[in-house]
Amino acid sequence: MSQPCVLIVQNDPATSLLLAVSIARSGGRPAGLFYTVAEASNWLNEDSPDAAVLDIELRDGSVLPIAHQCRVRQVPILLCASRAQVDQLPPQFRDAAFVEKPIQFEAILMILPTLIRGRQVSVVGA
Repeated sequence: MSQPCVLIVQNDPATSLLLAVSIARSGGRPAGLFYTVAEASNWLNEDSPDAAVLDIELRDGSVLPIAHQCRVRQVPILLCASRAQVDQLPPQFRDAAFVEKPIQFEAILMILPTLIRGRQVSVVGA
């Protein structure tokens, strides 16, 4: 698959930008730089990514509505969260791949191709 589209939904603009640059340099096509559930949801109403990198807490609340939209569309998700946040997720999201904060960009770039191919990945910790 050439230039997979990766939805980026993060709370922090600097993290979003660095993630987008990293994905683009690795041959992906970053979508978004969305900071709210509303922005990401509007985009998802029109488009569908190959994968999504989601911060667990956004400016307007929990990312779970976006995670749910992605799951319904069978879009793999990678959550960026603390271990405590992941442990508090509803059961339907506890199997999602995640990287612990502070975000490890190299780990994300290693996990994304596996997610896009549909394989199970292990948790990457700090």
